[in-house]
Amino acid sequence: MKKLFYNLFMLGALWVLPLSAPRPACGASPSPTFSPSPISTATDLPSLTPTPTAPWTSTETGTATSTETFNPSFSNTPTASDTVTSAPSLTATGTPTAASSPTPTNSPTQTWTSPPTDTPTYPSGPGCGLSGLTTSPKLNLQVRCFTQNNQYQDFSVRIQNLDSFPVFISRISVKAWAFESGSMNMVYGNNTAGTTCTSGGACGSVASTVIGLVSDYGACTSTSGHYANQMMTFSFAATASIPPGGTWETQYDTLRMGRSNPQMDSSNFSDDYSHFGTGNGDCVSHGTFEENPYFVLYYDGLRVWEQLDSSGVSFDPSTGREPCMSYSTCTPTFSSTPTNTRAPSSTFTPTFSPTSTLTPSLTFTWTSTRTPTWTGTPTLTFSRTGTPSMTLTRTFTPTSSYTETKTFTST
Repeated sequence: MKKLFYNLFMLGALWVLPLSAPRPACGASPSPTFSPSPISTATDLPSLTPTPTAPWTSTETGTATSTETFNPSFSNTPTASDTVTSAPSLTATGTPTAASSPTPTNSPTQTWTSPPTDTPTYPSGPGCGLSGLTTSPKLNLQVRCFTQNNQYQDFSVRIQNLDSFPVFISRISVKAWAFESGSMNMVYGNNTAGTTCTSGGACGSVASTVIGLVSDYGACTSTSGHYANQMMTFSFAATASIPPGGTWETQYDTLRMGRSNPQMDSSNFSDDYSHFGTGNGDCVSHGTFEENPYFVLYYDGLRVWEQLDSSGVSFDPSTGREPCMSYSTCTPTFSSTPTNTRAPSSTFTPTFSPTSTLTPSLTFTWTSTRTPTWTGTPTLTFSRTGTPSMTLTRTFTPTSSYTETKTFTST
C-alpha cells in the first residue's frame, strides 16, 4: 500500500515540474537537479508530499427469512335425526234433527177510517171577521214612503198574489185615512207606471190609471197618533193581472194624499191615521216595502184578510184595520168534519217451515309427527401461515484518498 502511495506522489510531482526537467526513475525519491548558469541564485522550489488517508464506509446487507405456523380451527357439521311424537286430535260430527218453527207473513187488508177535516171559522168584529172580510183570493199588501212634507206624502203599494190563479188589478183598491180641519184635496195618482213579476222572477211593465176619491168618515180619535175624519180610496183602471205567486207594485211616487188649502194641520201627518213613522218628515227610514196596518187592502169592495203564504191558514197579523173598530186577535177556530178514507191495515198469519239442527259428537284420532333434530360434530382444521422477517448486517471497508502537501526547498 505504501508503494502505491509513493507512485501516486511521484506522478503528481512530475505533473508539477517543468517539462524540461529530467524525470526521476520510477521508485526513486525526487532529488534536486542543478543546471549551470552564469550567475548563482537561491530559489525556493515547492515539492509535493502525498499523505494517504483511509476513511471508513459502511455497507448494510440483509437476509429475509420466513417463519410458518399452523393455526387450528374448529367447525360444526350438523347431522339430523328424526323424533316421532304422537298426539290426539278432536273431530266433531253432527247429526241433523228436524223441527218446525213458525214464520209470520203479512197479509194486508184495507179498512175504512174517518180522520177529521178541519174547517176554519173566523171570529166576527172589526179587524178579524168584520162583515165583508174575504180570504179569497190570498193577497198581501205592503207600502213604502217616497216623500213627506207639510202638504202631502207620496207612496207606493206592492201586492202579492199567493193564490193559484191570476188576480185582475182593476178589482183591487187601497184605502187610507186622515184627520184634518180642511178637505183633503190632493188625492190622485202622479203617474201610471207599475211592474208585475211572475213567481219565477220574470218582470214586465204595466200601466194603470189611479182614481182617487175622498169621503167623510166619522171622527175617530181612539188610537193615539192615528186619528181619522176623512177616508181616501185609491182604485186602479188597468187590464193587467197579477200572476199566480207573483207581485204587482206601483212606481215609488204613484199615490199622493194631502191638502194644499193651504197645508196639512201642524204642517205634518203625525196625527193622521195613515202615515209612515212619526208622520213628521220620518219618510227616509221607511223607503222600502213594509207591513203597515193603517193602509187597508180591498178586493171587489171587501176588506182582505191578508195572508203570509199560500196555505190559507197563515194570516198576516199586520192586516189592514179600519179606524175605530174593536179588533180581536185574528185567530180562527176550527171545526172537524169526518171524511172517509181508505187506509191499509196489516194482519199476520203464521206459517211453519222445517228447520234442521246439528247435534255434534266428539271422536279422538291419534296422529304422529316426525320432527328432525340437528346435532353438530366439531371438526379440527389446520392452516399454514407464513411470517416474513429480515436480518441486517453492517460491514465497514476502508477507502484510500490522498491529500497533497506542498513543501519548499531552496535551490
